[in-house]
Amino acid sequence: MGLSLRDFTQQGLTSIYTASEPEDIERAFDAFVSPNAEIHVNDKQISREDFKKLVSRNSLITNVSVEFPNAIDVPKKGAQGEALAGPEVIIWS
Repeated sequence: MGLSLRDFTQQGLTSIYTASEPEDIERAFDAFVSPNAEIHVNDKQISREDFKKLVSRNSLITNVSVEFPNAIDVPKKGAQGEALAGPEVIIWS
């Protein structure tokens, strides 16, 4: 069995946030976000490009930690896949 949705999300975001070179950011983002993704932030749908800008690393950041302390994994009944609900905590320094 593969990663849980929580682990996949945490790994994907961590890879994006910790990449330092533009090509590494691009590679990490493409590995994490489908070209056909429908992305919602705070109940508002945004484009894949806008999401990429939102999560791209700021050159002043030296350390990043991504956590989901209150997230709940909810398996789909009778089908593969799961849902993830709850806030993420991203610690920048």
